Amino acid sequence: MITANDVMKKSFEQAKLGYKMEDVDDFLGEIADTLKSYEAELTTLRADKEESAKKIEVLVASIKQYRADEEAIKEAMVDARRQKQNIIAEAQEKAAEILSSANLKADELKASINVNIDAEKAELERVQNEVKDFKKELLEMYREHISLISNLPGEIEEDDEEEYEEDLPDDMESTKYFETKAIKEADAEV
Repeated sequence: MITANDVMKKSFEQAKLGYKMEDVDDFLGEIADTLKSYEAELTTLRADKEESAKKIEVLVASIKQYRADEEAIKEAMVDARRQKQNIIAEAQEKAAEILSSANLKADELKASINVNIDAEKAELERVQNEVKDFKKELLEMYREHISLISNLPGEIEEDDEEEYEEDLPDDMESTKYFETKAIKEADAEV
């Protein structure tokens, strides 16, 4: 490769029918200047090329890192999806266990309440039967007393009846009224 210095140092012999030496020197000077600018441009381009090569290396390294990061992110996403599915499955399983346990407790409580209700119903029926039997016995005794009183000889005069009522304590007066009323109501029921 010819450099600008080579062109400047080149000398030619003079010939009789040759070119003017000054024109040749001027032309060679222009060529040398052009070559110098090309050399400077070439040096700049080589420097740019090296810098670009370094930048490309950095970019290639960055791309490799991004690809590695992308793979890591993909793996993390896959792991996250698996964990999500596992968490959902565990939550559903736990919810099913809780629901099953709650249903069992509810059934046990319901059964216990039903047993208590049955026992209370039986007790209520027993008490109602006792009350019914007591009413029957009491009405029967009242009928017997009324029958006995009706069969007593003689009639009570009105004055005697008032005396009898006066001798009764206050609460006996109301008892007499309620006894008579209760007997009539019981007779109506039976």
